[in-house]
Amino acid sequence: MELRYASGDLSGQSLPPLDPTKEYNFGRLTTNDVISELASVSRAHAKIYYCKDNGWVLTDKGSASGTFVHPKTFISAKAGGSNSMPVMLRDGMTLRAYTFALKFNL
Repeated sequence: MELRYASGDLSGQSLPPLDPTKEYNFGRLTTNDVISELASVSRAHAKIYYCKDNGWVLTDKGSASGTFVHPKTFISAKAGGSNSMPVMLRDGMTLRAYTFALKFNL
């Protein structure tokens, strides 16, 4: 499983392979696994994790702007920290928070 930057200066570069025993958070906080410096991305924007029954899934972590998936599905959680319903990720999907984008590849 691979995440690849699909926008910005790092476009095309891959992140290290994902481990199904870990959760991966993305946002502006430097403690996130995937960090974006864009103001349009929330500090704790979304997370990706492996679910035994559904495979890799994405949830929005209460971001102000929500998260788009492949390219028309919009997921959002109520701002304030609640997680959205998980969205199953499939090969080739793009995860987008405004202009910040990641490509999901199996």
